[in-house]
Amino acid sequence: MRFVDPDVEQFTETFKKIKSSINKKEINKAVPAVFSIAAGSMTKAMRAYFIRQTLMNANKQTAYGYLTPTEGVIGASPEILFTYDIRSYELVTMALAGTRNSKLEGEHSLSNDEKEMYEHGLVVSGLKKKLVNFGELQISPTYVWDLGTISHLRTDLLAELDKPLEPISLFAEACSLLHPTAALGVSPITSDWRYMKECDGQIKRARFGAPFGVVSPTGKSVALVAIRNLQWSEDGTISIGTGCGIVQDSNLQSEWQELTLKRDSIRKILGL
Repeated sequence: MRFVDPDVEQFTETFKKIKSSINKKEINKAVPAVFSIAAGSMTKAMRAYFIRQTLMNANKQTAYGYLTPTEGVIGASPEILFTYDIRSYELVTMALAGTRNSKLEGEHSLSNDEKEMYEHGLVVSGLKKKLVNFGELQISPTYVWDLGTISHLRTDLLAELDKPLEPISLFAEACSLLHPTAALGVSPITSDWRYMKECDGQIKRARFGAPFGVVSPTGKSVALVAIRNLQWSEDGTISIGTGCGIVQDSNLQSEWQELTLKRDSIRKILGL
């Protein structure tokens, strides 16, 4: 399976456009996506191989997949959009933004990086505003989460609901409210999602970054953010998508390296 890497020139133009919008105070942050593309069909043997590799290599991430006879997605996401248990009245989510090669974390920690902490703070702030009406909110200290190849800044948030909500309606409401967070979309939350679509141009994200989850008969539900995956479509397109958060102090070369790091981590998970 031969992948064609993303176009650095196209990404450069998107980067410049976002930085221009930030300089004009139109936005604080945006997360563009790029894709490595291959052509071919996904055989049953290939699907079985990728599922097996993902289950073995997911580490602390959540393995997931959705398959039909002609299309699908397989991956291991580090980002939980939310979990909910009707018995505890608790909705739990996380802010996950700020990325570094784990090998470099000891030299210069994410927690001491002003740019990364600022970017992460935008995600925390956005989630706090979205959850303000859900109930009493508990927020953990921000910490570095080591996933092996990659480390991220992470903050956990828990909303204690005043009363239990029916799981299916809560699932739909929470997905609509929380997605996309500033870890994947645009900050502030008042910014229009169409801005990101305009930045993407002809790029089709398909299921990349979408909410992906289940509601169990026991009243538990979980939704994750569909990142770190391989997806394929009926037209024979196979793709690996990655995104990066661009803020005022972002550097083009550093962001491009981050995209490469994430892409390499996906290949490792999938055994590519």
